[in-house]
Amino acid sequence: SATNYFSLGSPFLQFYGFLFFYLVGAANLLFSDFFFSIKFVLATGHVTSGIGMYLLTKSLTNSRQARFVAGIAYVVCFWHTQQVLMMGRLPLSVFYGLLQYPFYCIERLRRNRDPLTTATFGAVTLACLAFTHPGYAFWATAFPLLHIVVRITLQSQDFPRSTRRYALGLFFGGLVLASYHLLPMYMEREYVTLTKGLSFPGFPDPTWRHLILWSNYRVRLFGALPHFYGGYLGLSLILLLIIGGVAAVRHRPS
Repeated sequence: SATNYFSLGSPFLQFYGFLFFYLVGAANLLFSDFFFSIKFVLATGHVTSGIGMYLLTKSLTNSRQARFVAGIAYVVCFWHTQQVLMMGRLPLSVFYGLLQYPFYCIERLRRNRDPLTTATFGAVTLACLAFTHPGYAFWATAFPLLHIVVRITLQSQDFPRSTRRYALGLFFGGLVLASYHLLPMYMEREYVTLTKGLSFPGFPDPTWRHLILWSNYRVRLFGALPHFYGGYLGLSLILLLIIGGVAAVRHRPS
């Protein structure tokens, strides 16, 4: 089919893009084992996410320890592992695997290293986020733009005029490439009864236990909690934020 309005309505692709499923299909052509292909894509996404966080931290700091801890923490500790593997949102493994790379490319542009290739790679990874989950990609596109604006505003000496053009080209290039998936989804909402938006009247609002402890019907980590529609933070993220805040205060130069 030439249309992709099913990505708003299918029980398999609701609110997701096509990238994860295409990657699994490509892996299945290679391995001829559907379940192994899923696991291969999941594992590759997690490994890629750790490498991306390592590279991003490397571009921001000279500490080898910080790079290693950031990469490991992003793969093992943060809630995206729980969301992908325990909540079963398998396509998000690709999303989290690519999330760091637009930011890394922006920082690499700051050092003026092969700007055309860097901006192109950043635009492609930014578009791939929309190909994976358009809703999450909204924020994943807004924050790189904010990152660029803050960098240019506060550290203009690191972003000469030529570098700014490539950074903005990265952002708008990602938008143009992502429109291949986003425009049909927007224009064909009527086919999936989402013309007037989405409502969750049957689900309770999230409580602090939902946000920090999290459980669902299938995996009850801290007792039975009613299902909800909201997001989840997790103890691992809360603890790491506290540790990072305390370390920053203790090592702050006087």
